[in-house]
Amino acid sequence: MKTTAALCYALLCFVLLTLFPSCQKSSDQSQKNQMAYEINKLLSGNIDSASVTLNPTFDDARKALLLAQNASNDTLIVQSWLILGSKLRLQGKNDEAFTLFQNALQLARKIENQRGVCQSLIESGTILYIRGKYK
Repeated sequence: MKTTAALCYALLCFVLLTLFPSCQKSSDQSQKNQMAYEINKLLSGNIDSASVTLNPTFDDARKALLLAQNASNDTLIVQSWLILGSKLRLQGKNDEAFTLFQNALQLARKIENQRGVCQSLIESGTILYIRGKYK
């Protein structure tokens, strides 16, 4: 009796997934949403009360970048590059930071992420100012 019920249930699941592939898509979408949530959680880090800016750790931002790349989420890749670049700039690693900001700028333009474009330009300009390119 239990075997018959289990077989019926398995058959029903198979038929539903075959006839209604949208069930599978919602599962994929659910996984993407969960991944985006996890990445955002890593990028959020701690709130710095003095400046009210996001202050994730460098390692969290690096993990978020890897997850975003694996999920092919360009918006979160841009955000991760910007945060990593900011951390590097604050450590005085301006060349590495500038490279990340330029990568973020190119991708942000490609996906038409205006916020990413703006932040990339501001961050890149800050490094150019530090280098003495602007006064």
